Amino acid sequence: MTTDSFLHLDGSYYGLTLFFVGLASGIIGAIGGSGGLIILPFMILSGYAPAMAIGTARFASIPSWIIAAKKYNNAKQIRWEDIPLLTILAIIGGAIGTYLIIDIDQNYVYPIVGTMLMLISPLALLKKDFGLKNIDHNKNRRVTGFTLYFLTLIYAGFFGGGASVLIIFILVTFLGYRFLEAHATDTTAWIAMSVASSAIFIWHDQVDYTNALVIFISMAIGSYLGSHIAIKKGDKWVRIVVCSFALIVGIKLLFFP
Repeated sequence: MTTDSFLHLDGSYYGLTLFFVGLASGIIGAIGGSGGLIILPFMILSGYAPAMAIGTARFASIPSWIIAAKKYNNAKQIRWEDIPLLTILAIIGGAIGTYLIIDIDQNYVYPIVGTMLMLISPLALLKKDFGLKNIDHNKNRRVTGFTLYFLTLIYAGFFGGGASVLIIFILVTFLGYRFLEAHATDTTAWIAMSVASSAIFIWHDQVDYTNALVIFISMAIGSYLGSHIAIKKGDKWVRIVVCSFALIVGIKLLFFP
């Protein structure tokens, strides 16, 4: 952690605050929101360099994604037929994005992602059955979906604010998923991306293992609660949550990067 900090929390106070921030991040991430936009700004404001914050949070979040994936699998919400390709794309895209964090100014990407999310969210809500039933799409549309998924995973690799929300829209629009199964299926592929990305961060000494343990515990609890809520509430509720977060994240990235 660097010494330049906007938050003046020391010792156990910081650890306790980080726990609750991680808990909220885990719940929101498991439901289908963008948990990274909660925990990463907190860590950066508390003195972490961006790469260290991302590396620590990503490494610590792996168990939480495993817990969410297990619950979604038990609820039969994962589309396993697409998992092999999504996983390969996630690993490659995440690795590329992790290396790019060193060379690319993230502020150039935020307005693009923010604008896309702000445009997509109202359109998704206006279309009555969008993401509420499965649709079979042709090969060209699926290829487009997988391509956009790969590009989004590159973005996810070097920061990822709003990436999970954008991925849900891609899987629903181009692969014909329902909202809940889109998030559930991506959760499984996201584990592979997180492992590959974390390995690179670890190699470059960008993980704080002490606070990673706090995040690991809190996000694991939050992920269990969040995935339970999403499964219980169903597609209509998840669609509202995802679209709401898309609008909030879009505003955040576009006007407050």
